[in-house]
Amino acid sequence: LRGQDAPIGYTSGNNKPVDSVSAFNVHSLVIEVPISHVTKDNLGPTATDEPVIGTWAGTRRPTTTVLAADGEATEQVTYKQVSRLGMPLVNEVVIPMGLKDTFNAIPPSTDLDVYGLLQQSVEDPELATLLCALYGVPVPNPDPGKACHTQFTAGTPASGRADIFSIFITGIK
Repeated sequence: LRGQDAPIGYTSGNNKPVDSVSAFNVHSLVIEVPISHVTKDNLGPTATDEPVIGTWAGTRRPTTTVLAADGEATEQVTYKQVSRLGMPLVNEVVIPMGLKDTFNAIPPSTDLDVYGLLQQSVEDPELATLLCALYGVPVPNPDPGKACHTQFTAGTPASGRADIFSIFITGIK
């Protein structure tokens, strides 16, 4: 359902829910497993300190065939990750345009290694800046001199929307 809250900076909006998947095929992959099998220590959600379940999916394609100068074809039988999805719209909304392919190529296990880059993308998203600059959609910022930027300071974990960023790295407990 969508259209339930007004956009940020607007006092009213379309508050009527719309079922945007009605009359369309929706593809789901559902797996049923004992809850104790999905926690890190196999204790179940109430008996563990880490009750977070993290999932993601990736799309891979075969690598290309390379033709040498002599016409000899070298074919690799490996697959390359070209897309990943763990939280919907992260790639579309949060990751800057110039980094989308790089982000899609790495597994989530390396997100902590590129912590600073992801932090800036989450707390001061490029899309929000563009929407503000092009269409005047306000971005939350207490500094009126920087109307189209959040209060992000690189290398400062508690700046901007650190609450959102911690969800990206650790999930919701």
